[in-house]
Amino acid sequence: MAPEQPDPDRIRRVRTGCWTCRRRGYRCDETKPSCKECIRLSLDCEGYGIRLRWTTSSSPAGPGKGNAPVNRPGRSRRLRRTSPPTSDPNTAASKAVSQDLGGVASLSPLPPGLSHDQSFLIQHFFYTISGLLASTDDRSINVYCGVILPMAFSSPLVLDSVLLLSATHLASRYDQFSPHNAKYKAQVLRALIHRVGAWSEFELTTLTSIILLSINEIFEANSPADWVRHLAAAGKIIGSHMGNLVGRAPDRTVRMILDIFAYHNVLALVSTGQPSLFLDLYYDDKWSSLSGQRTAFLASVDTLLSIAARLSRLTHASDDGLPCTADRLAAADRLRQQLGSWSPPLGIPDDTRHTAEAMRYATMLIYYKTVAFAGEDNAAAISASSRAIVEHIGHVPVRSSATASHVWPLYMAGSVLEDGVSVPEDARQFIQDRFLAMESVRGIRSVGIVRRRLEQAWSTEVVSAKLEPPVILF
Repeated sequence: MAPEQPDPDRIRRVRTGCWTCRRRGYRCDETKPSCKECIRLSLDCEGYGIRLRWTTSSSPAGPGKGNAPVNRPGRSRRLRRTSPPTSDPNTAASKAVSQDLGGVASLSPLPPGLSHDQSFLIQHFFYTISGLLASTDDRSINVYCGVILPMAFSSPLVLDSVLLLSATHLASRYDQFSPHNAKYKAQVLRALIHRVGAWSEFELTTLTSIILLSINEIFEANSPADWVRHLAAAGKIIGSHMGNLVGRAPDRTVRMILDIFAYHNVLALVSTGQPSLFLDLYYDDKWSSLSGQRTAFLASVDTLLSIAARLSRLTHASDDGLPCTADRLAAADRLRQQLGSWSPPLGIPDDTRHTAEAMRYATMLIYYKTVAFAGEDNAAAISASSRAIVEHIGHVPVRSSATASHVWPLYMAGSVLEDGVSVPEDARQFIQDRFLAMESVRGIRSVGIVRRRLEQAWSTEVVSAKLEPPVILF
């Protein structure tokens, strides 16, 4: 039965709900990730993301002039470079954001003195970047909106870091934003060099800016070396600060910033094996600042990430040629037992649960890599873990906020080319298609780098561990 068509006589302007219902003039129940109306009519729910409109600064744009086409995922398997906005961002940026912002929390009034460019980039950070980086739809606990953005309004360094992230993300599709990217990156680096040179005590704004600078490396898809360098610098600041607390816990704001660092730092450790990234923090199973919060993604997987960090430390010790001692094997086995007994918390959203399970199997693949040096044959278990990752992520829509944490497990699932284990063709196709969809929906360059690395491995059947340089996983 074909989906029913809207009656032209009853189509009306609808300002809230998913974009499919808005266009058709239907009332939307705003269920996420897909509304019930679209499901009932077997329609592709286009979601609730903000869409931007660029207009010229002098006069309204006519049809086809001045508007950046929306790149709708699903119409092309590969990310297409859409035509950049024809208006000059230096004069019209703050006018570019669509006023049709129903269904999301409102941005507080911006402080006075901001340029048009800055206002536009801040709104892009609030409405888009904060959602790309957080693995939860709950904006009340979104640290990028609730902690970092208010911090930026009182710290020029953090403000420049926020503007840099927005400019870098937009520059991946619109060349006009490339000058903004270069400008704010230079300003952030100069300020950080000055801060570090005059270092006297812990400053949360400095730590926050370094962490945001590391995330910018993900957006730019540069060599992982700078990504690791920024995280290692942040780790030194954190280690020094935690040591000075002498048994006292940092305040909640600091802990929420530490959550961002810990997540990215673990994945940097997993993908590069740099020993300087390991912190004693990862021996604490429950480090999330929002532990017990049902909608907080990190609170659901902090124990899992700690296990992954400790296993990675053991794995890369083997990669460096250190002997596979009985003590290391025993430590790996204890971590395997913890993995076996771990399960996602009860009552969390389905997308979070499936993502957490995919991460658990990805961590199990790290374990198999660790014990491979002892001559164990785990080919069947490796293949099963790879398929389990694909199965769990297959339950999560690509527009779900949980997709922010899918790059690492998908890469692990696709890179098991050891000891006769090969990724089945259907699993390869799913992984490739999912990465292509993520590139289109999320607009983060590093996703394409990871996808191409896997395609290279599949075409040559090269063992992933020997591929150089490491990729940025996030």
